[in-house]
Amino acid sequence: MLRYTDPKPIFNLLVLLVMLVPSHVFAETSHVLRRLVWEGYAPEAQREQFIQHIKDKYSVQLTLKVEYIAEAEDGFEALRLKKTDIVSPAHNRINDKRFRMIDSGLLLPLNLDNLPNYKELNPSFKQLNHLVKDGVHYGLPFAWGPYGLVYLFLLHI
Repeated sequence: MLRYTDPKPIFNLLVLLVMLVPSHVFAETSHVLRRLVWEGYAPEAQREQFIQHIKDKYSVQLTLKVEYIAEAEDGFEALRLKKTDIVSPAHNRINDKRFRMIDSGLLLPLNLDNLPNYKELNPSFKQLNHLVKDGVHYGLPFAWGPYGLVYLFLLHI
């Protein structure tokens, strides 16, 4: 003959057991890092090396989700709406009066102690007005290049 058993003591016991398990057992061991960059700024080979480095150093399984910027304003919107973790904004958008990414708290200060190759960076990259505020770095360029301009001169003769 089956007998009715009150489920409440069993449930309470399970809750107690879960509470006794150290929190690190439930710690997340996989993370997603969302990047919004210009096309060509996140080559597949570099992504794989970075993922492996994070796995080896921190025992974390990292997934990189990379999306590409279509227009210069995309970075601001993605940060504002919390759709990205890392962005490669156009240099002239960071402190533009419409965006003010530093003043609005969208960009976090860099800890230069975590960037061992900072000392090797071209000195002209270290003190750019649009990336440094009150002596604090909010970004560092890793590339510099010209803007191309093409036009058909025959139309202007």
